[in-house]
Amino acid sequence: MRQSTSLLLAGLAGLVNAQSTPIVYVTTYVTRCDCPATTLGVTQSARSSAAAQVAPTGLVVVAGQPARSSAPAVVVAAGASPVVAPVVVASIKAVPAVVAAAPAPVAPAPVANNVATPAAPKVNTPVVAAAAPPTAASPVIVAPAVIAPTGPAACPATAHQNFLGSKSYPRIITPVSTTNPARVYGPQYFASIGNGNTTIFTFDYQKAGTCTIEFKFPTKEYIKSLQGTTDWTVSGPGGPNVPVTLYTLATVADANASFQSKPARISAVTGTLIPGTNTTLTTFACPVGKSVSYELVAESGQALTFFEDYNPPPLGLLLLQC
Repeated sequence: MRQSTSLLLAGLAGLVNAQSTPIVYVTTYVTRCDCPATTLGVTQSARSSAAAQVAPTGLVVVAGQPARSSAPAVVVAAGASPVVAPVVVASIKAVPAVVAAAPAPVAPAPVANNVATPAAPKVNTPVVAAAAPPTAASPVIVAPAVIAPTGPAACPATAHQNFLGSKSYPRIITPVSTTNPARVYGPQYFASIGNGNTTIFTFDYQKAGTCTIEFKFPTKEYIKSLQGTTDWTVSGPGGPNVPVTLYTLATVADANASFQSKPARISAVTGTLIPGTNTTLTTFACPVGKSVSYELVAESGQALTFFEDYNPPPLGLLLLQC
């Protein structure tokens, strides 16, 4: 290929130096090569037939990029003529121009301000949680408020009288059932709480002073040591301890009340009954001349059945006065 190029350049030079040639010959050479593509450019100034001298011819060889091509190379050769127009030799392989991407504009850095800008004051906005509306399928049941024992100090554990008819013991004990709300058990000496049962205790207040409602819970060993006539049974996952809630009822319960006919609950206190201890549930000023009914309820899946007895050792819910 290098030899063919040299011959072509020599031929073109001869055409330029010729005096006059009436015919222009165009000869096309088609070659195949694996050499790098090369672009040849030839420019020639117009030649006058009357002039004795020929304008010089400039021969420019422009090397393309070293891309290898198997396409046929086309070379155009021109003969001399009285007026020779510029001849352009076609590029063996067009090489696309590579345009560099312009760099992205860079935002100018902010100018530091020497004057400090005070931060906006924070405003604490109260968050109010919206109560979820009750569903139509589930009625809303409002539990009575739980009142912690407050007020005067509790009466001593010995401030009670142990005899039949003593006001330290409830006048009426009435078990009721949540699983059989219409069933009437009537007055009992046995009380049962838990497993769907609650028990109502009604006390009569005849003396002024301070009153304490206390649950006396002797151990079985202590009852046996005193040859007592009472007993108790506890069941449930919490062992022998029984969490309870004591509700004050709105009115005095009837001796033959059922769960569905008993008075409504209006207030409550809580505590835990533990064998071998006396648990104070509430202390208050005695309402002289009144009778009040209370409902004792077991919590946390525990259950307790006991025989209320004034014989030593006393067991059950008692009213202490001092």
